[in-house]
Amino acid sequence: MFNYLNLLRIIPLLLLLINGCKEDNKPIEKKSTSNNSLESKSGKYLDYDYLYMEKDNKIVVTFPNKFLPRNDEIVVGAIKNIISISYNETIPDNSNPTLENRNGINLIKFNGKKSVYYVQLIKEDTGEINSFTLWGEPK
Repeated sequence: MFNYLNLLRIIPLLLLLINGCKEDNKPIEKKSTSNNSLESKSGKYLDYDYLYMEKDNKIVVTFPNKFLPRNDEIVVGAIKNIISISYNETIPDNSNPTLENRNGINLIKFNGKKSVYYVQLIKEDTGEINSFTLWGEPK
């Protein structure tokens, strides 16, 4: 069932991505949204469907049907999977993320061999994750 409230949550994230501001082994569906490099992709991590768009090394990931729970293992696993698919870099299972504060915003930081990856979570009042923004910065 389509949920308009979820659409209202996604629109600002997509606008942020457009203005500059991948999960399991299932194939990724790609849809071209325009003639430039902006593409919408979909996939699934565990039991969670997601959509994401990437442009200029930034990725906005949304969970339109079922938000990620307040569970660090699931959230970290989803992020690592998307890093693997999008940036072709595997973050080791034994590598724990750290927190970094930038301009008063707490970011989750993952160290890869090629890049350092940062994630800004967007949470519901319940603590569930409805979306996040992800980007990599070369070492």
